[in-house]
Amino acid sequence: MLQNRWPDQIRMTGRMLPEAVTECGQNAHNFEQAANLGYRDVSSAYVFLQRTLGALQSVENQKIGLVSEVAVQMECAYEDIEAQVLDRVEMYQPRKPLSEQELQEAKQKFEERRKNLRGE
Repeated sequence: MLQNRWPDQIRMTGRMLPEAVTECGQNAHNFEQAANLGYRDVSSAYVFLQRTLGALQSVENQKIGLVSEVAVQMECAYEDIEAQVLDRVEMYQPRKPLSEQELQEAKQKFEERRKNLRGE
């Protein structure tokens, strides 16, 4: 299931590697070719994966730091405030743009509320 989320480059490298090993094994006298075959693809995929995981770990550490800081300021346990802080953070995520129909409905609701507040 996780494999479906991997970038195409990593999946392609995973499929190419067994073929490359088999090819190289058939020609045991050509060691240099065997050492170089597929190495660039594997190493670039590994570096990409390593950087991606490093970035995810960095974001997780920042999240933990934020929750810890809020817990200290609120003088409560980390576990007690974690859900509330994460809910608040998710609230600030960018929303998708409204369609024309949704935009018109929002404008109508706004005008109705404005008229009600003015007493019209």
